[in-house]
Amino acid sequence: MTTTKYNPDIIRNKHLLKINKPKPVDNLFFYDFHLQKWRPCQKYEYLPYDLVMLKLLDDLDDRVVITCNDSYRLCIDPNFPSDELMLEEKNWRDTIKEETHVDFFSQNIWLNATVRRIVDDIIPNVVQIANFPNNWEVYGYYYFESKRIAKSGTHAPIITQKKINKIEKKRIKAKSRSDIEEKKRIEIKKTLPKLRLSNPEMKFCYAEDFVDKTEYYKRLKIVKTAATPELLDKITVDYDSLSSIDKALFSLVFNQRIEKCDGAYNRFVVKFEFNKYSNNTEASSLHGGAECIYNIRVHGLESTDCDKIVLRCNHLEVCQAIWNTNKNVFEFTDFTYDNPLFGTTHGASLVVAIINLTKKKDLSDITCILKQVFLDVQSCQILQGDCLWAVSLIPSINSYLFAGHLWTPSYILACDKVEHIEPESC
Repeated sequence: MTTTKYNPDIIRNKHLLKINKPKPVDNLFFYDFHLQKWRPCQKYEYLPYDLVMLKLLDDLDDRVVITCNDSYRLCIDPNFPSDELMLEEKNWRDTIKEETHVDFFSQNIWLNATVRRIVDDIIPNVVQIANFPNNWEVYGYYYFESKRIAKSGTHAPIITQKKINKIEKKRIKAKSRSDIEEKKRIEIKKTLPKLRLSNPEMKFCYAEDFVDKTEYYKRLKIVKTAATPELLDKITVDYDSLSSIDKALFSLVFNQRIEKCDGAYNRFVVKFEFNKYSNNTEASSLHGGAECIYNIRVHGLESTDCDKIVLRCNHLEVCQAIWNTNKNVFEFTDFTYDNPLFGTTHGASLVVAIINLTKKKDLSDITCILKQVFLDVQSCQILQGDCLWAVSLIPSINSYLFAGHLWTPSYILACDKVEHIEPESC
């Protein structure tokens, strides 16, 4: 039962941690199982996982002990539990291992939980707590001495074996459906051509080959979002009060039932705002949750009101809008229904920027209007796949846009730098 002590310098240097200093706490004590007594201590420095280094005030050793902020081994005088209670608590916590069922305190209630895994990157016995029996719902990482963790059945109602079996049956059924869908996706991908990159920087980020998602998109059946009488009869909310995204999703679900469609598209309006950092007037968040967009137009300007209007992806200029004399709008003609602009799952920043607005305009009169496409889960997973980029063709410059995200740069690559490989099967 020897209390483990650590050199604070080694902890800092080993993990390159930026340490925060805690506020002093009066009359704080730490229970030492070796000496079987409460020892005065002071919080020294904080660590991740809500861990804290403690200096034992009756010890000349420069080393520290480590526990968590809400450890059952910490107490403020004079509220000391007995030695017997402390030993009983220690004995059951020492039995904690992966898949141990526990009670977990979260948002003022005790929940049934399980230990999903145990990590030791800072000190041993930091546990990942997940919901039980739905262990896909993770609550976080906690040190095994935390008071938020208690012996199963102490606070939360015990789950009967009958209920566990019922939930397990549902889980197995859901996994079976998921496996079937995954097999379908694999077979579909075999029928799609692949793109092979020649840019060495991009190869460093990702494997050489990946599926050409544009070809798959062309096979999909996409219907228009519409408030049909049949749709309005099916939903119990005020359709007109819904956001454009919710209208599209309602339409998608409804039309899938009657037409077996793969997606739905709708009109989306984005307002312009002045960006003081770029010194330009910009419309951002163009995708608004959709998988792809097209027919991007800027209304409310004359052809002479600005130097140009450009589409940017993570500050990379993609293409320039063209003035349509007949419609009196600026249009990005590269992206159409058949050749949309795909979005990334991790948030590439797509912005329409008005460069050097020469005339003073009320920004509320300028809008970016486009079409969004929302797809069903199967189609989304095939389009998104495992690629780091959302790949879109820019016909006007005979190039591809590889839209990255927060951790992956975006690229524009000429078509002759991307090799097309025929599909494995047809």
